[in-house]
Amino acid sequence: STAGSYCVRVANIAGCSTTSSATIVTVNANPPTPIITAGGAATFCSGSNVVFTSTVASGNQWVKDGTDIAGATGITYTAINSGSYNVKTTNSFGCSSTSIPINVVVNPIPPKPIVTQSGGQLSSSASAGNQWFKDGVAIAGATSANFSTIEDGAYTVQVTNPGACSNTSTAVNV
Repeated sequence: STAGSYCVRVANIAGCSTTSSATIVTVNANPPTPIITAGGAATFCSGSNVVFTSTVASGNQWVKDGTDIAGATGITYTAINSGSYNVKTTNSFGCSSTSIPINVVVNPIPPKPIVTQSGGQLSSSASAGNQWFKDGVAIAGATSANFSTIEDGAYTVQVTNPGACSNTSTAVNV
């Protein structure tokens, strides 16, 4: 583990000895440990992404769940899938250092809700997570699956799931 010139000396019982020729050992330093930063939240909705940046400009290999990502060797990497991401940096001696990983969570977008109309009564196909809108403005307190209209207008319902992802229905004109 220490650089230097090493040889071995062998002696027999009669006191005779011989010494090997020297072998020079060079200990190459590991590169600095890279740090990755996320250019946004590491938890997001499907269809979005997060861009990671390494503190090391070259010699990067991006890794997801312990496996090298083919072709991902730049200073940045755009993650679109859930998993544990880190970057491994290798110097010209073949020595490497690995960053602390960042976990990415991609939450699904709920299905687009369908609004059915029976007179002034509107119903959402989603049983929970509803928010009703009239002409693009949220209606305070209108969060159940059913909504009774009292005014003409274009009504939509936005459904938000526990992962904070949402989807909005097509407008229904009343």
